[in-house]
Amino acid sequence: FIDLFDGPQTRFNVQFEIADNLPSPKKPAEQDNGQTILTQNSTNIIIKINRQILIPITGGINNLSKMAIAKVILHECIHAYLHIKGMYPNAGVSVPGIEDMDLQTVINTIYGAESDQHTFMYERMVQTMRNILTTLKDKLTTEERRNALLDLKIYTKTDFSAFEIWNWDNYFKYLSLSGLSETKIFIKDFPNNSDALRTFNNYNVQGENYLNKN
Repeated sequence: FIDLFDGPQTRFNVQFEIADNLPSPKKPAEQDNGQTILTQNSTNIIIKINRQILIPITGGINNLSKMAIAKVILHECIHAYLHIKGMYPNAGVSVPGIEDMDLQTVINTIYGAESDQHTFMYERMVQTMRNILTTLKDKLTTEERRNALLDLKIYTKTDFSAFEIWNWDNYFKYLSLSGLSETKIFIKDFPNNSDALRTFNNYNVQGENYLNKN
């Protein structure tokens, strides 16, 4: 992302904005946490972050933990990256672990379609997102909050017959997937009323319960 948008190059630009509210284009009655907008000249990107997720827990409508906010920003940065790479495949560098030609072939068929970008993220970007979020853990959480999670049970069965103890790597996996739940592949992997969906929901809910505190 930095290679594509930063440094001496002037061809591409990304701008971050804090929006007081961010109605969803698909569901205007609901709020998006973030949106990435490609401007008309196809080289400028605006990443909007909903102010409501940043307001402290006592006043926010949809406030999030710092880890979840980091995931939202990361998610939108990937959208920005994919928008530009889709139109200019040779710009910048490829994502680590993805061959340039493979990336070019895939992105050339999906740029501009958010749902397809979400599918691409699900299939290709989750491990990269997990790695990034892992490096932020000690910066965005407190020792007190991390210690509170040491013995936390995460139920992995819908009938509460099995559980695992909190696992940070699993949490970052499910946190990375949390913005991709409308993709066909997510629905296939996490069908309604399944053990997989319960585990996904438990990690994200408990992550917010325990980490969205001072």
